[in-house]
Amino acid sequence: MRGSAFGRPTHLRLIGAFALRVDGCLVHLGHREERLLSLLAIRGSCHRPYVAGTLWPNTDESRAMSSVRAAVLKVRRAAPTVLDAEGSTLSLQASVTIDLVVLNECAERVLRDDRCDAERAEQLLGTGDLLPGWYDDWVMFERERLHHRRIRALEILARHALDDGRPDLALAAAEDAATLEPLRESARLLLIRAHMALGNRALAASALTEYRHDLARDLGIEPSPEIVKEVRDGLFGESQRNIRGPRVHRRA
Repeated sequence: MRGSAFGRPTHLRLIGAFALRVDGCLVHLGHREERLLSLLAIRGSCHRPYVAGTLWPNTDESRAMSSVRAAVLKVRRAAPTVLDAEGSTLSLQASVTIDLVVLNECAERVLRDDRCDAERAEQLLGTGDLLPGWYDDWVMFERERLHHRRIRALEILARHALDDGRPDLALAAAEDAATLEPLRESARLLLIRAHMALGNRALAASALTEYRHDLARDLGIEPSPEIVKEVRDGLFGESQRNIRGPRVHRRA
């Protein structure tokens, strides 16, 4: 993961909205320069012709390369500690911390290890999209990949929080997962179980009602019998053992 050990602390935010801060101060850039830094943050080091073809695919090569040079020059003037531009290769300096990289690394560790500690939990919570309103193919591909990775990691966090007796954390994680993918039954089921674990039976019933409405409106189907039974059992006290959450198959 990138850090700030080799230069001024520099933070590049891509989740929720683009923002570049150096030493805590916001750096104002044009959209061309924002796209250059975002591409390097998502793809890593890139050769200039690749950057030109990716950012300006409908422009002739000479004009696209000229746009790359202009963007590099403006970035280096506005924030000298951000960009490495040696020869034909462009990259972000080691002092740049990128929220996307931090989030991806956190989610990958959770998915790989099937566990989530407090630090990872804090990093996972949240629902902002990657560069919302940007429709470049390279942004949309990464946005979709991050979207699914985050949901799976949030569900793991919610399950472990329920198993460990931390229903407040389970509720926060399940709410985020359900916000990211409202029709995903596993996320809604975890949300209901978190409400039950907190003793919020009315909220659990409301969550099922909302899910039923969303499914009927968008897909014309009903919730599965499992999720309906989950709420019924919780409301009538027939199966309190179920409120601990779905079973996690841990490695031996």
